Amino acid sequence: MKIERTLIRGIGALLLFGLVSSVSAQSIFLTPTGAVDNVNNGDTVSFNIVMDFSGYPNGTLGGGFDINFDSSALQFGGFTRLVVGDPAFGRDPDVFDGLLESWALGDFNGLPTSALLGNVWFQVLPTMGASTTVSTSPTSGVAGPWVDGTDFVTLIPVVYNQITVARPVDSDDDNVADSDDFCPDTAIPEVVPTVRLKPNRWALIDADTNFDTIVKGKGKGPKRGYTAEDTAGCSCEQIIKAQGLGLGHTYHGCSISAMDDWVELVTP
Repeated sequence: MKIERTLIRGIGALLLFGLVSSVSAQSIFLTPTGAVDNVNNGDTVSFNIVMDFSGYPNGTLGGGFDINFDSSALQFGGFTRLVVGDPAFGRDPDVFDGLLESWALGDFNGLPTSALLGNVWFQVLPTMGASTTVSTSPTSGVAGPWVDGTDFVTLIPVVYNQITVARPVDSDDDNVADSDDFCPDTAIPEVVPTVRLKPNRWALIDADTNFDTIVKGKGKGPKRGYTAEDTAGCSCEQIIKAQGLGLGHTYHGCSISAMDDWVELVTP
């Protein structure tokens, strides 16, 4: 299974690069297994869950934690819980709307100071805004707090974390991510045409990212269309400048041949 392979690779990476010790002691934290800052609808985002009690000399008997997410932004996909400590003390979390509650582990002989606890994954929903978060937190359910491994009484303060999941940045709101945008600072609507838009000429003359044209008389118009996505985020005005086109395009909009040439140029 793909998620399980990712989890195994995550274990190796944590051991190889020492990531378990890179976060403050007494921590239950998430580490992304892939990119979470450039996601699109339908993408899967996955997180390893790690404990680090390396700075607590007495160790811990065990405890529990929650994982929180916005269910209007991310659809819960599943989790894998690794057996850490005594299996009899391990507990799968209860899955609620926006919450995995009371993921627990424990051992009367003490838990490892550092361990990979498992993995959780989600799918990005179309209703997600520019960003959302996934976080660990103290449990609100049946699993108890983290307890000292020597006296079995002292409660251990634990640090939790939050990971931001974000869509691609689109600084000029042309529906093209900055990383793919050939033309930064695109203005929509644009100043072209400076005289009037003619038939079979194209420009972004209103507030959307669809190029507009004029249908002559009772004709059906050109059997084609262009969007800012097709032009890699470039308006007619920017295409004119980049291609060194004549004033006719500035006066009346970009011709079909100019548009086709540009789309072919910027299409991978």
